[in-house]
Amino acid sequence: EGMQKGIEKGREEGREEGMQKGIEKGREEGREEGREEGMQKGIEKGREEGREEGREEGMQKGIEKGREEGREEGREEGMQKGIEKGREEGREEEKLDIARNILSKGYTHEEVHVLTGLSMSQIAQLAQETT
Repeated sequence: EGMQKGIEKGREEGREEGMQKGIEKGREEGREEGREEGMQKGIEKGREEGREEGREEGMQKGIEKGREEGREEGREEGMQKGIEKGREEGREEEKLDIARNILSKGYTHEEVHVLTGLSMSQIAQLAQETT
């Protein structure tokens, strides 16, 4: 009977030790699984944050590129408008020079108007300047 109790007690202690070792092994395996899951979740979160940062950086670079292209287009348009305005002013100045010249040759105001397309008031002002 004493032996039986000893065997029983040994089994009980063995079960407890086994339980403790099982708990420790389970905790270690659980920590390992938890680390792996945590790593995966961390990677996913990092990727999402990286994508968000990338989108913001891309947006900024896109805005900068768009501004630069817009400035370049604006400069080109401004240059074209400046050239056109210069040509227009040159044509107007040429008409005035022609009008002065033919007025000095004795043409009437009406003839100068027909030849140059200048208004009668512009021709009258030129006539006053040349005399």
